Amino acid sequence: MNANMHMLYTSALWQLQNTLTCLELFFASCNTEISLSSLLFYCPNIEKLVFSARSATLASLIGDLELMGGSHRALVDLDLDTGIATGEALEAILKRCPKLRRLSVFGCEPSVLDVIHEGRCCPDLVIFGYSPSFEIVQLNELEDESVGPGLRALYTPNGGTGAPADKLLPLLKKHAKTLQRVYANMEEESQDYDNNPSLFEEPLGFERLMKLTYWPEEHIETLFLRSLGSSLGSVTFFSPTCSSNIPAFTDVMLKLTSLQDMEIARASSEEGEDHAASQLVQMCKTYAALPESQQTMRMLRFWYCSCLNDDVLSAMTELKTLTTIELAGESRVTTQGLVRFFKRMNKAATVKKVCLQDIDAVDDCVLNAIASMSHLETLEMDDMSTVTDIGLQDVIDSVKTLRNLKLEGCDTFSEEALLYARSKIKHFEKC
Repeated sequence: MNANMHMLYTSALWQLQNTLTCLELFFASCNTEISLSSLLFYCPNIEKLVFSARSATLASLIGDLELMGGSHRALVDLDLDTGIATGEALEAILKRCPKLRRLSVFGCEPSVLDVIHEGRCCPDLVIFGYSPSFEIVQLNELEDESVGPGLRALYTPNGGTGAPADKLLPLLKKHAKTLQRVYANMEEESQDYDNNPSLFEEPLGFERLMKLTYWPEEHIETLFLRSLGSSLGSVTFFSPTCSSNIPAFTDVMLKLTSLQDMEIARASSEEGEDHAASQLVQMCKTYAALPESQQTMRMLRFWYCSCLNDDVLSAMTELKTLTTIELAGESRVTTQGLVRFFKRMNKAATVKKVCLQDIDAVDDCVLNAIASMSHLETLEMDDMSTVTDIGLQDVIDSVKTLRNLKLEGCDTFSEEALLYARSKIKHFEKC
């Protein structure tokens, strides 16, 4: 950015200083010329700031904080997307933004967790994202406000390098009474947790946790699940991700007395896919054997579980409380297995929503089975390459209760079939 452009930017910001409350800036080059300190100086009333410059470090983007002349009293929501963010650099910014309630920082080094744990800079912080690779919750999307001071939502990366467990666990424990949403992707760093499990000895003690996704390295999964303890009665969403210990997360699942939605992503077993599938079968059967009053699960989603097979689908039909079924990704399920599954689920008369994504085994025969589901209200299909107009029309004509149809990346349907769907379905969407 040249000097003239910089002048235009700062002049525009100065003219808008009294009314500008939200600003999003994205820089492809590290030579941004506009520092965070100058932005906060020129925008004294800004409440939400998104600042992205991945080719630069956070330290190089701060600028002269003395320019601000004091603390920024309006900023409550800050997204920083940089190449590297150290704890020292972040703390320098946070000291000038004491009113922050939501903070998302990409490119974090582990020292960032130390700054958040100490909590000296932003006592009102309720949402924190540690290098999240997805959109984290907004302030207006949080659950009930009456939980007292402390973090209410904590996010880590979706895959890749997670947060060091020796820094993340203490942060979870510190805010266990207030946390409602946790996405915990943990790595073990260099510690030998089998011989030194002190981090996991004391139960985390969550009191208000509602949504839990965990993604630990295999050596610490059992220890982490054990540290959850038994006080998980408020959890409604549970998602074990890349788990290699299906029996361990099944034990946790059975304790979730308020469970509504469960997502199992990339589950496996060290003993192979057949063994993992048999463990998933046992999970379904064990849950189905619970007293009816304890079966609260409404949604079950399998996301890219290569071990998923027809036996698991058969066991799922014993889950009589399901209203939503989501299957995504290549697995070992067959067309015949899916046909049997949907026909049997129709007899349960509880399933109202089916979502299918990237499954070659789904063809017109499967759609014909789905067409028999007399209570189905919503069907979503994504990246399906083996379905045709015939199957789609069968569903549209047969399922009189169908109100919502979403097709994304399904390029095998003709324009005529899509027009027919649009004319027959109240809420139709083609992406």
